[in-house]
Amino acid sequence: MGTAVRQIIITGVTVMEKTVSHVANCLMGSFYGVALARKLDMQYLQENLETIERGLRRWLQEGSLRQACLEVYLPDQHFALERWDFVIGHHEGGAAKPVAPDMKQLRAFCEKLPNFPSGASYRVVVQTADGATPVPGWTPTELLDLRGTSAAAVQEWCYGGTAVGLAFRKGA
Repeated sequence: MGTAVRQIIITGVTVMEKTVSHVANCLMGSFYGVALARKLDMQYLQENLETIERGLRRWLQEGSLRQACLEVYLPDQHFALERWDFVIGHHEGGAAKPVAPDMKQLRAFCEKLPNFPSGASYRVVVQTADGATPVPGWTPTELLDLRGTSAAAVQEWCYGGTAVGLAFRKGA
């Protein structure tokens, strides 16, 4: 009688890889959703897509991404008109099924906001934990001041051990 040898070959991706992809895709989709709903020029996101995604994925993978912000400003001024703060929480366990941002709710929220002055621009800024891996194309910067800030929680979503809370902050 021979001994049967069985080999199990595991293919696919890990929960962490699924989480990173889900959260990075949701962040990018939310950036695009806000930019479209707020009638901002899509050129910035289109030109920087690969760099932004590469940074988000790297920092999500290593658990060092703390916040991603879409900041709207006038180029000739040193303060923000508004900021969309995506606060990232990393924890053990978490949601077994992915929860995605509600884009319909996000658009409806944006429709209630006043239009920007001519020439408004935007950028994506991240905050990472100390020791985060540097990613080519990303440079250190500071968030702009939000004069007279008012804030509103917009929504939350998650997958795996990563949760994202979105807050809108209105500046001057």
